[in-house]
This record gives sequence, C-alpha cells and structure tokens, in this order.
Amino acid sequence: MKKKLWSTMMGAVITALVLAACASPAPAPAAEPAAAVPAAEAPAQTINIALANNPISQALSKLAKEKYKAAGVTVNIAVLPENDLRQKLTTEASTGGTSYDMFFIGPYEAASWAKNGWLENLEPYFKAMPAGELTAYDRPDLIQGMVGSLAVDGQSFALPFYGESSFIMYNKDLFAAKGLTMPDEPTWDQIYELAKKINDPANGIVGMTMRGAPGWGMSGAPFVTIVNAFGGKFYDMNWNATVDTPEQRAAWAMYKNILRDAGQPDILSYTYNECIALMQSGKAGIYYDATSIAPALEGAESKVQAK
Repeated sequence: MKKKLWSTMMGAVITALVLAACASPAPAPAAEPAAAVPAAEAPAQTINIALANNPISQALSKLAKEKYKAAGVTVNIAVLPENDLRQKLTTEASTGGTSYDMFFIGPYEAASWAKNGWLENLEPYFKAMPAGELTAYDRPDLIQGMVGSLAVDGQSFALPFYGESSFIMYNKDLFAAKGLTMPDEPTWDQIYELAKKINDPANGIVGMTMRGAPGWGMSGAPFVTIVNAFGGKFYDMNWNATVDTPEQRAAWAMYKNILRDAGQPDILSYTYNECIALMQSGKAGIYYDATSIAPALEGAESKVQAK
C-alpha cells in the first residue's frame, strides 16, 4: 500500500529542518543598498502512485491531487485494472524498479515482499514523527488485525487504507415485483433459486451479477469466499493441493450455475466496475461482492439508492 512515500515526505521535512538549523547568522546590513536577490525556489516534489481501479481509488485519485497541489507536490496516479496492477508491481518490485513510490498491496503479498526487501520498513518514520503528528495520526485506532496482516515481526511494512468483507446485495423493488423475500441468512442454494426467479432477459433484468473476468483480482477474489462457504481449501496443512475435492467442486459448480442460469450475458468481460454499473442501473436483482462497494450503490448517480 505504501512504499517510498513515507521516506520521500519525511525526508523532505527532515531536510528542511536541517537546513534551517545550519543556516549562518544574517550578515550586518551593507553600507550601500544592494539589489534584492530572489529566494531560491524549493525543489519540486513528485510522487508516483499506482492503485487498483475501483470506486475508492477513483475518489482518492481526485482528492490526493487537490490536497497536495497547494503544497507544490505533483501527485501522479496510475489507476490500473487489478490484474494489470499486480503483474506490473510484481515485476517492478522483483527487478528493483522505481516507477512507483506508493502503491496498493494486500496481505497476500505484504509479508513475502517485506522479507524479500521490496518494501520499506515504516517503523523508523513513525519514530521520527513529532509527538503532535503522531497523536493526530492516532495509530492505535487502526484495526489491529489489518495492521498485523501487513507487518512482519511487529514491524509495519504497509498501512491499511481500507478493508472489506463480502456480502449479498439485492434490489428490493425487483424482489417486491416478484413477491420474493431475501432470507436473513440465505444459503447459496437459496441465492441461486432467487436469482433464477428474478432473471428476466426479455426485459433486460439480470437475476444475479458477479465478476466473471479471469484473474485473482477479478473473479478469483469473490470465488475464494464461496470456496470457504462450502468448506473448501486450496491446500491442506502439509501444503498438498486440495482443489479437486467435493467442496471445491461444489463451489465451482455454484459459481458457474449462477452466472450461466441467471447472470449477465457477457460473463467473461465483467470486473467489479461492470458489476457495479449494472447494479447501479437497477437492472440486476442480486450482487455478491465486497462491502467497500456499498457507497457506490448509495451515491447520487445510482438508481438503486435506498433500494
């Protein structure tokens, strides 16, 4: 999530303090007036950031540029599809690339990347922060489980920007039109049956939308949660692959059946952005994805706001 931004920004602050402390005393006024010499401009600061393309990143991209513009900091933000981002960052990190100062990273990579020396240890920067800044940052307020997932031996190598779980979203108007009710704790079999009943291709209504594009950051992310729900795993305690088990097969079958029998027509092209747009349009009955998507569905541009 964060790599060199801390060192870039803190380095700039420390350098400014050192220069101020080491400046020579002002000379006595000259006998004759001298021409004024323009003060040297502070060196420009540029920060390059790479983010996964989702609503939170899109909002951050706009806010960050506005936030630091007044301070003379140029913020370049590349918002990339998650599959592309992961591949690009892995290549950059493993080959010593310096294209990005700061980037999104998750618990799946943080520990191994830190041990490989690809991430900056953030602890020295926290220790160097003035007491007032450290208090304002309120580090203990961060969710400790998330902090721990991005640390090695108690040392933070990345910091949480946002966290998420997964949940079922459904369009209450479409359910009411069909006389259907969503159970408080639905099973996947119940979700599947409800999706089929909502599905109405003739009227442009999709029973249920989920990511279909291949890749870990695409369909892989929600799929693994369904594997968990069915009791499946990817490895046993001895690191033997367990992808060919009844539990894994049941999860694969459920994901496939939902999208085949009640999903969007162009399944393989759908990332979370396409799924969000479909749900926002009011043309999807059910959507399973990350909880961080909820604000996009409640925004002013969404047709399912409060629905």
